[in-house]
Amino acid sequence: MNTDFIKNLNDKAKESMEPISKIGNLFSSSIQETLSFQMESAKKYSELVSEQMKSFATVRDSETMQEFTKGQMDALAKFNEQVMSDFNTLSESGQKFSKELQEIIHAAQSDKSETDTKQQTATNPKTKA
Repeated sequence: MNTDFIKNLNDKAKESMEPISKIGNLFSSSIQETLSFQMESAKKYSELVSEQMKSFATVRDSETMQEFTKGQMDALAKFNEQVMSDFNTLSESGQKFSKELQEIIHAAQSDKSETDTKQQTATNPKTKA
């Protein structure tokens, strides 16, 4: 009797911790992906700024200033494109995270419902599932 109780308690603890472990792994991988993405984005933005600084260093007269100013429109378009791309990527990442989190929670709830039904059936054999 005691061994069955201990085994049952151990099984329940294991079942309870599995979703928590999965959620922890999901959070960890999501944070790692986000940080990696942010570092890559920071690199791209710093390269854009560096290009503009180099371009500005070539300004010597009004003619080169006009060229620099025209180039700023292209740089701004590049910057805008990069921001939108980053926003879309982060949005997709958030949606993926949310979907995976919901799947883990749903699976845990389904498992709990099945376990509860089995326990009710085992406790009261007259009850039909």
